[in-house]
Amino acid sequence: MVSWCAASLRSETNALPAGQDPTFSVDYTAMPIRTVVSDVAKLCGIQIIMPKALSGSTSVHLRDVTWRQVFTFVLNPIGYDFIERDTAVELLPIDQVASLPPEKRSVEIYFQRPQEIALFLKKIYGNKITVEEFAEGVTFSTHPRYMQSILRAITQVDSPDVRLDRYPRKIYFPDSIPDLSPPDRPISSGTKEPMLAVTEIVVLHWVDCEAVKQVIERKYPMLTKVTADYRSNAVVITGLPAQNRKAMALAAYLDDKRWYHPPENKLKSPESPIGTDSR
Repeated sequence: MVSWCAASLRSETNALPAGQDPTFSVDYTAMPIRTVVSDVAKLCGIQIIMPKALSGSTSVHLRDVTWRQVFTFVLNPIGYDFIERDTAVELLPIDQVASLPPEKRSVEIYFQRPQEIALFLKKIYGNKITVEEFAEGVTFSTHPRYMQSILRAITQVDSPDVRLDRYPRKIYFPDSIPDLSPPDRPISSGTKEPMLAVTEIVVLHWVDCEAVKQVIERKYPMLTKVTADYRSNAVVITGLPAQNRKAMALAAYLDDKRWYHPPENKLKSPESPIGTDSR
């Protein structure tokens, strides 16, 4: 617990999920706005660029708020707003903020497909952003007010643990997977197939890799490891060669757009659980 100004500002943060702002309580009566802003900035480790012309006093009593909420609450009534820069937060008159020109930024994408990040940004920010993808990332233009929010959003979704909505969610895999064991590869006379685990990569074109991974793991639990590569939508299969061939054949069988259409018998009973939700 950290207190400022005779306990008028109290931090109430513990361990927070990545990207989530800390919250705290504020209790000020007839306090200069410059003091309120400075205290909040100090508590949250924010560098402030504050104009000399900013003046006035405020009374504020808020619970479980973020620094952005406090800044908006105390600044807007006196005609001020704030812009988040890369290293600081700048306080400016509202009309000056509105007249700022758009800024352009290019960001490299590491774990997702750039075109999917571009679609994600257009969906979230709409006409507030102009975005294009290139081979290794995205280039976007937006008002400075939204720049840092967009950068944070990209950081949060460009992760190996995040899957964007690339494929339909509902998949109607058959209840019983047929035996798809391919014939063994011919072995030259006097040689044996290696008994060491090897890794194979199967790139999928129609079905989400996580859904296929789950079926392969259930069908062939003897495999050493099966992972899903979300960027390339592939399953990475590690096991003995004979086991891998079976798993690869199963992956090819499951990678078919027909599984997005329910069978006739399941269409007749919509009240019963059908399909597999890969999310």
